[in-house]
Amino acid sequence: MSHQINRATVLRGSLVAASALLFLLQFPWKPAPFTVRMEILTEQATRVTLRYEGGDRASQQGEISRILDGTAAFQTIRFPIDQNQLMAFHLKQWGRSSPFRLRNIVVERRGGGNTLIELDRLQAHAGVATLRREQGEVEILPTGRFEQTDLSIEPPEMIRRAPLAVLLGKLLPIVLALACVALVWTNRQTKEVPQLEKRARLRGLRLRTSIIGVLIFLYLAASGAGLNGSSCALWRLIADYKNPEIGILLGSPKFIRSDEWIVHTPWLLSQYYRQPSLSLTNRDVGEGPAPLLTSLPVRHWSMIFRPQYLGFLFLPLEQAFAFYWNFKWFALLLGAFLFFDILTHGRSGLALFGAALILFSGFTQWWFSSPTMMPEMLAMFFFGCWSVTIILNTSSRWAAAGSAIVLLIAVEQFAFCSYPRFQIPLLYLAFFIVIGVVVRALRERTAMSRRRSSRVALVAGTLAVATLIFWSWFAEVRELIASIQGLIYPGQILHVGGSFPWFWFLAPFFEFAMTEERFPVPMTNACEASGHLFLLPIVLALIVRDALRKKFDPLLIAPATCALLLVCFMCIGIPESLARWTGLALVAPNRATLGVGIASFIAVIRYLGRRDPEIKQSTRYQIVSYALLALFLGWIFSGANLHLDHYLSRTAVAVVSLYFALVFLMIWQRRPQTVCALLLSPCICAYGLVNPIGNGLSEFTGSELWRMVRAVEREDPQATWLAIGPQGWGNVIAQFLKSTGAHAVGGARITPDSNLIRSLDPDEKYRQVHQRYANVSFVSSTSETPTFELKATDAYAVHLPVTTDYIRRLGVRYLLQIDTSENKENIPGFEEFRVYKGIRFLRAIGPPS
Repeated sequence: MSHQINRATVLRGSLVAASALLFLLQFPWKPAPFTVRMEILTEQATRVTLRYEGGDRASQQGEISRILDGTAAFQTIRFPIDQNQLMAFHLKQWGRSSPFRLRNIVVERRGGGNTLIELDRLQAHAGVATLRREQGEVEILPTGRFEQTDLSIEPPEMIRRAPLAVLLGKLLPIVLALACVALVWTNRQTKEVPQLEKRARLRGLRLRTSIIGVLIFLYLAASGAGLNGSSCALWRLIADYKNPEIGILLGSPKFIRSDEWIVHTPWLLSQYYRQPSLSLTNRDVGEGPAPLLTSLPVRHWSMIFRPQYLGFLFLPLEQAFAFYWNFKWFALLLGAFLFFDILTHGRSGLALFGAALILFSGFTQWWFSSPTMMPEMLAMFFFGCWSVTIILNTSSRWAAAGSAIVLLIAVEQFAFCSYPRFQIPLLYLAFFIVIGVVVRALRERTAMSRRRSSRVALVAGTLAVATLIFWSWFAEVRELIASIQGLIYPGQILHVGGSFPWFWFLAPFFEFAMTEERFPVPMTNACEASGHLFLLPIVLALIVRDALRKKFDPLLIAPATCALLLVCFMCIGIPESLARWTGLALVAPNRATLGVGIASFIAVIRYLGRRDPEIKQSTRYQIVSYALLALFLGWIFSGANLHLDHYLSRTAVAVVSLYFALVFLMIWQRRPQTVCALLLSPCICAYGLVNPIGNGLSEFTGSELWRMVRAVEREDPQATWLAIGPQGWGNVIAQFLKSTGAHAVGGARITPDSNLIRSLDPDEKYRQVHQRYANVSFVSSTSETPTFELKATDAYAVHLPVTTDYIRRLGVRYLLQIDTSENKENIPGFEEFRVYKGIRFLRAIGPPS
């Protein structure tokens, strides 16, 4: 009998692995039908993008970027393209353009047949670049140093996928369906009692201790080694024309994470390098105590509740930054693991899976490094829920007291993250979970029912102390918050919900092959498109089944209820008065998806961790159920895919439907190990390296441009700098200046720059433009007076006449002119003292007025 069970277990494991592998072959590991290969020679590192067109629909178009090293020899570059046919290409060179050579353009077709693109089919867009053809090569000469080079490459005819590749693609859903049906069939043969869960029951404390110890070790080791997941390596390309992927251990830096590598990390370095270091105010971030409101390290009592920042007080910068960065994943994994371990009655393997599923979900990874501090916020949410659960259920006074301390720290750090769009949904979710914990404790007559008054008093007392501490912090930032509330953005942006399309909930099922350049077009960008797998429908079905069986699980019902209410707000909307009263007016509907996703994950983990009697159903019933569910999901997913502008092919939609029908059925059957493998493996493969793994901060401290500015800043720390250049470069370089500790006009600020407005717009003619949180760029202008141009909700450009009068009004002593091709003349009262890779350094003669 044991031998038969082992054989059945091995068979089941093999089918699980096969199903996951077949799914991965359609998404993260899918071989591209086409590869465009070309040889490029460039003297300096640069970013090139191939934009392809496969048809009339937006989903049949896309971009693929590559970063080239500056070398003396041609490099072979490959652009994999996932389309059924190809019609045309556009080759673009972004940012600081430079001449380059091109030859041997070939379209490789998987399954046979290559197409050579003749060089005479290349055309340069007028006014962007000129072409010079010679001996089988084309030299591309940009017309302006910082203009975007754009070439059209048109094949002689439309190129279609090889018939063999088409056939293999159509066979994939059939093979996957067979594997899934076989896996469903094995349900009749095995009882899923994995060895990990047996050990967890026998040695629960030891296993939990081991997991916690491993997490602590990994955190200390990664931080001590200086590892981090920042995308700041891109500064190598922007500042010094170096390949940013050199020095990256795994993955690649993401341009889309600009709010981290352009905004937040330079702010953090500004705090570290400016004098006095880690001060309470920083005019490069905003007015007043802006660092307290933007999650930056400060010499302030509140850092007691933000231990990840304490390293900046006594450690070298790179180690301090690593301890801060690695705290994100460490705290999230540890907090979620502890909470799920309680939720699943000590099934530590399942608890670790739940924590990993949240960490490696698409939404978490694409928002991981944003200034919203979302990982820390989630970590504190889980630590807080875990603490309350321990206090209400433990029989140990010491455990209750220790948990009260954890609760206090968690509440304070959660509050200090200062991003209501995420905080408010999580607060409501925490409220519902605490209600579920209390109801469960009363029903099961745990320690709380025996010591009800003392335990409730301990929680209430801890929250009261937390409120007093928070009020002390709030008193210091109250005026700053009031000024932000008066801004056009974000202060005057209120929401009543109702604007979230239903099909956006299903988009995460399609996005296992999403990149920062390929995402559902209606969803703006990869970060906005990301989300959590929408598991709420299966959770609601489980609750209905429990109700029919007269079973009541408050820890399943509570998070599901919260998620359902948030969905109603997102899709239907509520009256404005109710939105204001509940605080949901501060929550954009697409941000509330965080609360829905986390609530659904909690409910699923809770259900999988229950120790109910085994669910017995006939094999025929299960296979029929699977078939009907796959057909239903196929219908729903096809409709969503239509609204997402056919982001996936029909074959891919079929694969998604078959795979997640299996996942939902395994959840319904309560097969935790199978669910863990089916859900976690594609998430890790798809999202595990959304954020790169790099070492140190050499992209700043090793940059020649950074060292030049830093040397001047040390000699003249009170000086004001200004970067002026085309198309947003003023904002980018201003932030780079701030990372040295220098004070720069422009760049990212959470409040308007009063001196800038007073100097350039004293009559506030452009008030609707500059009264906002914004990224401010300075662009040289030939007009007589400055003008302000709104570029985006959070960005505007100042078109500034480069004259002594206006520059002196800003109090500028050092001026960086980016793109010297158009501004080589001297500015009266300023002298040039250095030129570096197209950036001209000017210094005021005498003190600024």
